[in-house]
Amino acid sequence: MDSSYLKLCDLLRSVGKLRDTRQMEVDEMVACFLNILAHDVKNREQQWHFRLLGSTISKCFNLVLNAVLRLHEVLLKNPSL
Repeated sequence: MDSSYLKLCDLLRSVGKLRDTRQMEVDEMVACFLNILAHDVKNREQQWHFRLLGSTISKCFNLVLNAVLRLHEVLLKNPSL
């Protein structure tokens, strides 16, 4: 699990062009993003868990989502006939 998570973070950094912000590092942003997706966690709960403002959580989610969307060519392949 750890190596998969680190590979995802590295892929988001290199191909997805995700960078650290003043408030959060890439690893923490990805953890926040995955927690929201996996557990259907609301912004308010994330604020309490990560001790950050709601706007920071929202910005983090959008940054990671855009980086994931940039990975579509790497992650999605057309089926070969």
